Amino acid sequence: MMEKNKRINWSEKRVLEELEILGSKLNHPIRQKDMESPLINACFRYFGGLENAKKVIGLESSKIVWDKKLRAFLKDNQDLSFEELSNKIKKSKGSIKTQKSRMGLRNTKKWNSEYDEVIRNNYKKMNNVEIGKLINKSGDSVQQRIIKLNLKRTPEELFNLMSHKLEEHPNWKNGKSFEPYNKSFNNKFKRAIRKRDNQICMLCSTHKEKLKKALDIHHINYDKLLSLPQNCVSLCHSCHMKTNFNRNHWVKFFQSILSEKYNYNYSDNQEIVMEAII
Repeated sequence: MMEKNKRINWSEKRVLEELEILGSKLNHPIRQKDMESPLINACFRYFGGLENAKKVIGLESSKIVWDKKLRAFLKDNQDLSFEELSNKIKKSKGSIKTQKSRMGLRNTKKWNSEYDEVIRNNYKKMNNVEIGKLINKSGDSVQQRIIKLNLKRTPEELFNLMSHKLEEHPNWKNGKSFEPYNKSFNNKFKRAIRKRDNQICMLCSTHKEKLKKALDIHHINYDKLLSLPQNCVSLCHSCHMKTNFNRNHWVKFFQSILSEKYNYNYSDNQEIVMEAII
């Protein structure tokens, strides 16, 4: 086996010896990612590449071979899913997709009237992923078909379709994130909060100039209708995403920061003491 940090005097014989040793340690055909750079370079220098070197000593090729029989099978079974094709011909779904693209074959099952009928019968009562499972399609494909069929869902219907799944998530707060902002949460208010916080993310201290975009304004207690200086803080987008988890911690954390920095007052149960409004 190759020794690290030791210069090797390469030759054709040494290359083949190293490949045989490496091959005996692997349970799959040797690939370039299994090799160190010196061995890769030596394969190209003496044999013109790894596959040529492996042929000399009879090692199994790592190339995926698509013979006439397999290509004919793909052509005759274009309506099979990648999963079905993979099970039948023992090739990866990625390899099948690439080969079908090279052959100019479509990569998905053909839409037919039966699929459209399933969508029409269920788009009001099932979400796209659930419909997709019925017809072996992705949720994105179902959505594209819904648009093409000119089918429409109201915002209320979309919310109802999503909520039963969202309710299972530990961060579900009875749909609070779907609530609209009140009129006081406008650009003037947001600019005032950013100015108060010196255009700096109050969690990671990154300045807006480094971000090259405006800071987000986060509602500390997650109540979008309570747009007060005592309940809002400037955050970069990355830090804002962190606040979607462990919410009780972040409420206490940001209230303590604003209390110390701006002398805002909060009760023991994290409610704003309104007398502190300036």
